[in-house]
Amino acid sequence: MRGFVNGLLLGILLAGFLFLFNFLSIAKIRLIWQNSTARLSELTGLQNLAIAQAVKDGNYHCCINPPCTMCFWQGNKWNYNTPGTCDCDAFIARGEEACPQCARGEKEGKCGGSSGVSTSSSPTSCLFVPQSFTRSGA
Repeated sequence: MRGFVNGLLLGILLAGFLFLFNFLSIAKIRLIWQNSTARLSELTGLQNLAIAQAVKDGNYHCCINPPCTMCFWQGNKWNYNTPGTCDCDAFIARGEEACPQCARGEKEGKCGGSSGVSTSSSPTSCLFVPQSFTRSGA
């Protein structure tokens, strides 16, 4: 009988430990999730500031508003393989296709680039003429 009682007490202690461990794990996961959400928000804000500075410096010529992030993060044909820059407006002005994010933005009516002026009366047309074609590669 004594062995049964000891086994029962050990089982109760183990169950209590597992419950407490599970509760603490859930609380920790919630804390990590909240911190991750806050960090993502902070990183998004920093990204937007960096893109705004690139626009101000004349290195980001995007055709949609808000500007695309694809050209910011990776080198591709729309920024002549130079991350942190964008020349999608020049591609459109030449009748070529802009980056996929800008193409999606055009369909969503987000036209209104950072450096160009619309040559169309339609607010949903992403036909922009850059202020200058003297940029490298354009």
